[in-house]
Parts: sequence; structure tokens; C-alpha cells
Amino acid sequence: MRKKLESYLINLIKSGPRSICDKIVLFILSILEKIYNLLILLRRLLYNLNLVKPGEVEARVISVGNITAGGTGKTPLVIYLAKKLAEENRVVVISRGYQSQSEGEEPSVVSDGRNILTDVSEAGDEVYMMATLLGGVPLITGSNRYKAARLASRRFNAEIIILDDGFQHWQLKRDVDIVMIDGLKPFGQGRLIPRGFLREPLSGLKRADFFVISRAHHISREKLQEIKDTLCQYNQNAVVYEATTSSVYLKELSVASLEMKSIIHKKRPLDELKGAKVIAVCGLGNPRSFYRDLEISGAEVIETLSFNDHHQYRPDDFDKIINLARQKAIDIVITTEKDAVKFSRDDIKKFIDHNINLYVLGIEISLKGTVDLAQVINKY
Repeated sequence: MRKKLESYLINLIKSGPRSICDKIVLFILSILEKIYNLLILLRRLLYNLNLVKPGEVEARVISVGNITAGGTGKTPLVIYLAKKLAEENRVVVISRGYQSQSEGEEPSVVSDGRNILTDVSEAGDEVYMMATLLGGVPLITGSNRYKAARLASRRFNAEIIILDDGFQHWQLKRDVDIVMIDGLKPFGQGRLIPRGFLREPLSGLKRADFFVISRAHHISREKLQEIKDTLCQYNQNAVVYEATTSSVYLKELSVASLEMKSIIHKKRPLDELKGAKVIAVCGLGNPRSFYRDLEISGAEVIETLSFNDHHQYRPDDFDKIINLARQKAIDIVITTEKDAVKFSRDDIKKFIDHNINLYVLGIEISLKGTVDLAQVINKY
């Protein structure tokens, strides 16, 4: 019921009203938008007047955030920066751990940099995925980022803390604010939540030190320039980077030893995608980018199955995917790293039993700018 309501509201905001009922719903959302805006202004005023002060830690705090709800490509940037900065610094990543069982005030250590200490349900899909990809970098979850930052400093002696999704989090003082702007849907319909997708008014962009326009390779140069012009209207001092993603590996999910209950990930040549007929499956905030990356890699995407962001897969979901693959006579199903961490041993075995190959498309982000962003941050 909740998912149907969310889907209805999202479609209504994007497409506009089609009935009197739709108009009434939008009117209610507009009232809630005004209330939300007042709460934002009040909170900002409390901090600006120093009536509430953010907590501070000795480590440098680098926030990677956004100004719109939904996926903007933050996670690949967090991974990129963590790897780069960890070459010369002790780095810890802090995330809220969206839809995790440990989501709460008290911080929880997901990874100590050597071992993953929780499972995917406790950590949350994105954080667990980061833990599998970031060897040597501890990860902590918790809604109170100040408490999490203190834990990072105390337990791991962090020199740099990367705050995942921290632009609207005022409890912890930051040294650098990086704001991701989604090239495909940059400014959230121009309306605040819940009438649109903006987390705060666009005037908040003036707090940013850097802008990173994600999915820049999926839009025209004219559209890209329009986004830059808008950013400049609110913040002329922030440096703007263009982010592109590219497919760098193909990973096969297979159960190699049922007795040992181990899932082994076999790397496959990326060239296998060229001309291959595939079904693409994902639960992302912006699935279009994943599908386009597949097409750029040479795959022929026959069908797509898009679930809600952070979707928790159920047995009937896998039955639906497998039945679709059999109907279309397709033996390759491709998903994302974020989705794959939620596939259990038994889920993967279902695909094997039906002679369907289950692959993961691994991507990496690259940044285009005047100076390497990680080098700039190292000098802050």
C-alpha cells in the first residue's frame, strides 16, 4: 500500500493532475510544502544565530550531499573519494544507513576496514555495498553524524571523515561541502518536498564548496551549460566538476559450493556484453542511468524491471524475473552492485537452476575539472 502511494505521488508530481482528486492532492501537498519550508528556515535560523551549534571533531569532515530527494549518484563519488584520500590519510566513511536495522541515534560499525561486521539488512544496501568495495576504509552508520564522527575519531583515529548524504545535516561541522547535481533531473521540479523533490530551497546551494554534476555523459552540452548557469546564479565561487560513469567489469554471481554456503563472484570480460541480449533489473533512485550504461557497454537491453529505490527483494520478485527471462528466451540477467548484495545464496541458486546467468555490472566514476578533486581536498 505504501509503495503504491509513493508511486502515485511521484507520478503526480512529475506529470501533473489528471482529475479533480489529483488537484486536491496537489493542493494539500502545496500546503505541506509551505510548512516544510518554514521548518527549514527556522532550523537554519537557530544555527545562524548560534542558538544551536554544530559539533566539531579533530578530523577534517568532507560532506557529499545533494539538494534533491532520490538517487543523484553520491555513492560512486563517496567510493571514489574514499579510495583516493585513503592513499595518504586515515579515512572513515559515515552514512545514515538508509533502511537499515541499525538506523538510529547510536552509531554502529559496519566495517573496521578489514572485516564486515554486520549483514546487509543491518547495514543497509548502499553501506553494505560500499563495505564490500572499500577494503581498508572503515564504515559507520548512524543518524546522529556527530556521535558517529566521534566514534570514528576515537576508534579509528580518523584524519578525514567522509559524510555520505550530509548537506542538510547541521549537527556536525564540515570543512568541505560537495553537492551532487543530477544531470538528468537537476532541480527537483523547482518545488520543495512533498510538492516536489527539493530538500531545501535552491538558495541553499550557496553553502557548497564544490558542485559535481552526475551523469554528465547522458545529457547534451547545451543542457549541461544550462545547469552550470543555474548553479552560478546561486553560487559563483564553487568549483564545478562533471562526473561520468563507465562500466569497468562484469561479475558473475554463482554458488560454487552449496555445502560451504559460499557465494563466489567470478569476473567476466566486459566484452561479453557486446551484442548480448539481456534483461536489466534494479532498484535505484534513477534507473535510467544504469540502463544507459548497459547500452553504452554494447548490451541489447530487451526488457527492464525497475523496482523502488532500496527495494527489498522477495521470492515472487525473482519468480517474476525468471519467468520474464524464459518468456523472452534470454539467458542473461544483469543487475547492480547495490541490488546484488541483497541476493541470497538461495536466490542465486534459482537462476542457476533455470540456466540463467546472473551478472553484476560494475561501474566507476570519473571527474572532469580543472584540478583533481581529491588533491584539492587534501590541501584543505
